[in-house]
Amino acid sequence: MHITITRSGGVAGLIMTKLLDTASLSSKKARFLDKIISSCNFFSMDETGTQKNNRDHFIYRIVIEDNEKMHSIMRDERELGKLKKLVKEVF
Repeated sequence: MHITITRSGGVAGLIMTKLLDTASLSSKKARFLDKIISSCNFFSMDETGTQKNNRDHFIYRIVIEDNEKMHSIMRDERELGKLKKLVKEVF
């Protein structure tokens, strides 16, 4: 599984991207990340969130490729919910 997380916004407006291939991780860590992704039904999530007035907040674009599946979402930091764990592990 390939995970790409891009963080933009914030006070400085910097953009940072982190890439992760779970094949390079221990099986325990890869299973942990897979559990996070499964628990939030990532591949069924709407592409965009609902937050408005994002000034000074981080915006996260998360793209996950798993075999034949690929899905992308964009969320304000206040909307990450269970995905906060994923962001913390990748960043």
